Amino acid sequence: MEDHINEVVSDAEVAGSNQDTNVLYYRPKFTHRIFANLVDILIFIFVFVACFLGVREIIRHTPGYIAKSQELTQMRVDSGLYAYDDDNVLRDIISVLNYDKGQTAKSRMMRSKNAIETFVSYAQSVATNENYEEVVKDYREYRLADTMVHNNTPMFIVNESNEVVENPVLFESVESVSSQIYTEYYKKAYQPYIDNRLQAYLVVVVPHYKDIINYQTNLLLWVNIFAVYCFTGLLVYLVPLFIFRRGRMTIGKALYGIGLVDSNCLSPSLPRTLARFAIFYFAILVLSLFTFGLPIIISFSIMVFSKNKQGFQDYMLRLTEVDGKRTKIYFSFQEVELEKTTPYKKPVDFKTRNYD
Repeated sequence: MEDHINEVVSDAEVAGSNQDTNVLYYRPKFTHRIFANLVDILIFIFVFVACFLGVREIIRHTPGYIAKSQELTQMRVDSGLYAYDDDNVLRDIISVLNYDKGQTAKSRMMRSKNAIETFVSYAQSVATNENYEEVVKDYREYRLADTMVHNNTPMFIVNESNEVVENPVLFESVESVSSQIYTEYYKKAYQPYIDNRLQAYLVVVVPHYKDIINYQTNLLLWVNIFAVYCFTGLLVYLVPLFIFRRGRMTIGKALYGIGLVDSNCLSPSLPRTLARFAIFYFAILVLSLFTFGLPIIISFSIMVFSKNKQGFQDYMLRLTEVDGKRTKIYFSFQEVELEKTTPYKKPVDFKTRNYD
């Protein structure tokens, strides 16, 4: 037997009526409620992604963002750790060297070595003396570490000028072996140092570099996400309530004909509708952004396991979802009484008797 809701109100609550007014609704199928919520979620995701990408492009074309991007680009080029590839796209130097098929083993080694030396000179000009000395010391100790060996031969030595240089002994072999040595220096020494050390030093020792990165990240990611998330929630979950006023439906609920009724089995009033949205929006939707969706999971669990199958916001405001396709959702009891009248009765059939 189908589950239904039957509400009886007193005479005083129905103007112009001397009888109790009965309102009958049917509960929607639970699967329909799930699918309706999934439709709303998919619409939310689509609108969110579209708005996020659109707002991101708008932000990227603002004068302030463009100025910061140009400043950051200049820092990266001056540091030597970034270079333009064949498509004129600025990338980190290791990516450029690895994906450029025209590079030889020797050129990769030399360009990566030059990138490190360029960065050290750049740090001397822009960083504090303390930070610069730290970079120089770290680079020296890195090359003289016990792990920097090739066939039990040190890859770096200290020359007469107390400078750390490549061990010339390793280059005294035939050309084929030398090519292997160039690769060894690139992959074992210079490439890891740039990736694991200098990229971090770039953020730490170069003034304002980290500030620009944080500015762009906060503006493009967190500010954009939060603003678009809130706007999408208003667009998907609030605006349709004013379009589908009878039952206060979202788009997904409207597709399945699932509406809301209050404790009097009438379409919720505007104040209660706004209160429901506020609970759903702030206590569930927005809070889920900072709690990995926990409020949404709790609300869904309440809807699944509660006696009346109500979500958290509906439980708090004594609202119930009903099948708006089976029966009409009413705004008032006067409308219920009006529906009971039959203004168009069957016309009288005037027929003459057939005397034949």
